[in-house]
Amino acid sequence: MKKIELFIITMLFVISYAYADGYRTDEDHWEKVRQMDEMAERFKAETGFTGSISYDLNMMCIGYYEGKFAGIQITAEADTASFRSAFEQIMDKVLPYTFAKREQLVRSRITNNHGIIETDYYQQVNGYRVEGIGRLSIAYEVGRNAFAIGNGTVELPEGDVSAIITKETAVNKAKEYHSNRFDLNIDTLIPYANVKLEFSNPDSTQYSLRYFVIIGGMGYYVDADTGSLFPTQLITHYLSTLSVEGRMYSPYSNTVLTHTNVGLQNMEIELNGSIYHTDIHGLVQ
Repeated sequence: MKKIELFIITMLFVISYAYADGYRTDEDHWEKVRQMDEMAERFKAETGFTGSISYDLNMMCIGYYEGKFAGIQITAEADTASFRSAFEQIMDKVLPYTFAKREQLVRSRITNNHGIIETDYYQQVNGYRVEGIGRLSIAYEVGRNAFAIGNGTVELPEGDVSAIITKETAVNKAKEYHSNRFDLNIDTLIPYANVKLEFSNPDSTQYSLRYFVIIGGMGYYVDADTGSLFPTQLITHYLSTLSVEGRMYSPYSNTVLTHTNVGLQNMEIELNGSIYHTDIHGLVQ
């Protein structure tokens, strides 16, 4: 009997704890919503914005705006200079509510795509961009006479950021890890042609400058400062590579300069409507 009573008491404790934990989680959620509502109202008051605002509760930032700003008037017939001025004004208003610094943002050219006039401000430090995101997008929708702003900025390190380890070192680290993991001969491993160097955050900790090396269906992020490695699985079709080879002939005669095929550089390739150019190895990604 005492065992049954003890079991019931224990279960009640577990249930009450789970309920309390769920209550705290729900309470935390609505506290975040309250804070973001306050931020949105503050933004509207400071900038003269009217329209809808969406939040990112994980990042605790405003993610998307759609509407108008008092004092910023534009029409579909405006020229590029007018749109550039309007976009710059909007960027200055939105900037304090992003993770970017003004000196990190580089504006792309302004385009008109079926009545949507837009530009992107890309984040970069020392010329290095962010993998996947890292930009502030501003568009003017002619049909609705409204602006749409997407905040995809992230927190990047400041100061003189540069690669301490070389590309070759990063590739060798990835090859060594891959050969040990899959018991392969390291001398037979050929990395994917394009090794990127960008700010990335594959382990969801913080953004840092990393090389991205692809070997045999696996991707490896190698920190350009510390050399630490983070592996990730890739989708096979992402690894498609084209190789363009041929023999080299003398420009003055039909004399063959190489009797074996070699990679041809700067060859123009059209594939599925897109134009590519080969690298020094005759490869295109």
